[in-house]
Amino acid sequence: MVSTAESPCGVRLSGGRSYKEPLEDLMPTIYDVAKRAGVSIATVSAVLNRTAYVSPELTTRVKQAVQELDYTINHLAHSLQKRSTRSVGMLIPDVANPDPFFSQVVRGAEDALRKKGYVLILGHTYNQVREQSRYLAAFRSRLVDGVLLFQSPGEDDELRRMLEKNRPLVFVGRVPKGIDADVVATDILAGTKAGVAHLIRRGHKRIGLITTENTMSVAEYRVAGWTRALKERGIPVDQRLVVPAKLSAEAACCTATRLLDWKNHPRRCSWTT
Repeated sequence: MVSTAESPCGVRLSGGRSYKEPLEDLMPTIYDVAKRAGVSIATVSAVLNRTAYVSPELTTRVKQAVQELDYTINHLAHSLQKRSTRSVGMLIPDVANPDPFFSQVVRGAEDALRKKGYVLILGHTYNQVREQSRYLAAFRSRLVDGVLLFQSPGEDDELRRMLEKNRPLVFVGRVPKGIDADVVATDILAGTKAGVAHLIRRGHKRIGLITTENTMSVAEYRVAGWTRALKERGIPVDQRLVVPAKLSAEAACCTATRLLDWKNHPRRCSWTT
């Protein structure tokens, strides 16, 4: 005598063997689309991925079958096969910080990627290397095709592995030290120098500089530009006028107030991220 039993998910056990009965709510596959449209799987793939010319008649039949079956491309399976997810990861300190710079960079990157058929996966590190490492590991496991990185200060094993394996990586905004890599950044030193020179031309000589903590090369280049502008015009450099602050509008306001309340306060303050 053979005993049978059926589990709640529709699997019938009989004599130690098991099978699944057809379920009407299974997700349709590319095979189902091809059968409904009366074409080959290759034709369906060519229509959906736009990899080859398909006649208007067959294209219409495939699209109609896709709509009737509510078919969606299995991007996970496609990614595993092609080793490409058509996605790029991006890490920034905080898109909500008072400087619109980060949000503008994100928008520019997303617009450029969209035109090429890629999607942007955004993460916030808050300048913490631990968060940076966590996101880089997540990007690696999700097979992103590349990473845009506002680097956080500190040692990061995940970043080191990416560089050693020559993974597609572009540093943005901050120039890494001792790393030969692709970088997209403004000329921070020249920009700061130009800003300080403008204030000097307006008659100001005691010019304070508020830098942001943990911005690596950015703060260094800002101080260098500030120093160079003062020295070129014979103005004494007072390092007490350079004050670091946290990356927030409130911190910048408090720091500027503290500078201006100082008895030898500067006549103007420049705040930079």
